Amino acid sequence: MVKKETEKLILPVQERAVKSKEKILSAAETVFSQKGLHGARIDEIAQISKVNKQRIYAYFGSKKGLYREILMKVYSLAATNEKILSLSEEAIPKMTRIIIESFFDFHEHNPQFWRLLAWENLNGGKSLKREDWQKIRSSYIFHIQNLYELGQQKGFFKKNIDFSTYILAIFSITYFYYSNQLTISHLLNFNLETKLVRQKISEQVTEILT
Repeated sequence: MVKKETEKLILPVQERAVKSKEKILSAAETVFSQKGLHGARIDEIAQISKVNKQRIYAYFGSKKGLYREILMKVYSLAATNEKILSLSEEAIPKMTRIIIESFFDFHEHNPQFWRLLAWENLNGGKSLKREDWQKIRSSYIFHIQNLYELGQQKGFFKKNIDFSTYILAIFSITYFYYSNQLTISHLLNFNLETKLVRQKISEQVTEILT
């Protein structure tokens, strides 16, 4: 009886902690994407999340600890794309188009992702540990690489194009499309925000890479 009553008292506290962390992470993602690691302030994150900064430090240890958590969150979100993870050998002939469209969709619905990447590159790309990168790679990069190399054997992909070049081209085009959309639209004098332009780019990049 005592145990059950204790559980009833503990559970709401645990739920509050989960909700507090969610609020902190949401606020931190916004602030870090706008100002980067060095420009962000814990006071501002505390104000937006409505969670006192002592609790933020208790959960994440430091501003750098919170920033690392945010990077892992957005990288993990990108790495758990179901369309990519569900790709099989049968999908190899059309997987380039699927990957391109999946990355385009991800950037469209997660605009803070490319902003955080830009800040992290300016920060020297040193906020994540070796094991963090290993975890990210193992979740989906290795899956795509295995399919690509199998596709090379079957003649669907050019044998003289390394996987690293293949995936870098897709990363670059989909990232650049959103991170530089406004300036490039002016430079090339056409609107990158239209669905038809995005579709055309997907089709033509697929032609180049296969």
